[in-house]
Amino acid sequence: MKSNYRQATLHLRQSDPVLATIIQSAPPFNLRLQRGYFKFLVKAIMYQQLAGPAARTIFNRFKALYPGKTFPTAQDIIKTPDKKLRSAGLSRQKISYLRDLSQKITNGSIKLKGFTRMSDAEVLQNVTSVKGIGNWTGQMLLIFSLGRLDILPTGDWGFVKGVRDAYGFKTHPKPRTIEKLALKWKPYRSVATWYLWHFKDNEVKNKK
Repeated sequence: MKSNYRQATLHLRQSDPVLATIIQSAPPFNLRLQRGYFKFLVKAIMYQQLAGPAARTIFNRFKALYPGKTFPTAQDIIKTPDKKLRSAGLSRQKISYLRDLSQKITNGSIKLKGFTRMSDAEVLQNVTSVKGIGNWTGQMLLIFSLGRLDILPTGDWGFVKGVRDAYGFKTHPKPRTIEKLALKWKPYRSVATWYLWHFKDNEVKNKK
């Protein structure tokens, strides 16, 4: 995997002068993969539309509902009454999302163990069949849990801001514009995205 990362970085430096400059001042690309696809998706649902500290509190309260377990299974969630889930701070809507995810896993509609053998499009089709899980969440799963190196999250606000500032766009570029720009990054668009996230985060820090 490390050799793939080095190859990806070399490709981006050679194919895109703007990225080459960003890469020069950034730390080496490294993905710390978050194993456990079910946990990743449950956490993604809980963190929707919430500030980090509030979401972490709810997530920790949720895990505390299942003492003695590292993380609950889909079957555990199905068996948990709504009232108990509400006590952790979960909204009724998010409970319905968690139940839909859990039911699709237990009835075999979604086969988590098969994700590693699926194409990116197949994984996205699987996870976006769940209520409350959209394309962005599926793409984050592909990058940060499955380690796919050629994902382009044109709906990610931080990434779009990074592209805007790095490439001198006056306004936020549209998805089609980014897709054309990113052709030179293939097959390592996830890696380019990571560097542009880093670039955007550094900009924010430098403005403080």
